[in-house]
Amino acid sequence: MQALQQRSMEESFVVLLATGDRLISEELNRVLRRQQVELLIFDNARDMLLAITERPIHLIVFDSSIELKGMGILTLLRNFWPQARVIAMEDDFSFEKQEALARAGVLYQIQKPMNPQHLSHVVEKVVEKLYRRR
Repeated sequence: MQALQQRSMEESFVVLLATGDRLISEELNRVLRRQQVELLIFDNARDMLLAITERPIHLIVFDSSIELKGMGILTLLRNFWPQARVIAMEDDFSFEKQEALARAGVLYQIQKPMNPQHLSHVVEKVVEKLYRRR
């Protein structure tokens, strides 16, 4: 687990990144550091599920290929933080999967494989919009 904290916990905007992709982790880390955002990076579901009970999560960037595949892990995350926005990275872009993700409250879906810079641009814009509302 890697956590970058640049503000006190009660003031932090927290983004949870669940992926095993090192390039995506590095790119989001680079982009979000400029916005004074706390980024929690997990490459396994066990550590991630333990951490989500410790602090509020505002944005979840979720890779469907992480352990506990499918909607199971997303359902668990949403049970803890129902108000958190979700961006899903998905390799199954069938209508049924898109519909299930939309029902689960996913804000934005990105088809894998994707360019890490594209994902970081989307995350950056979502963070800017949500952070201003707080």
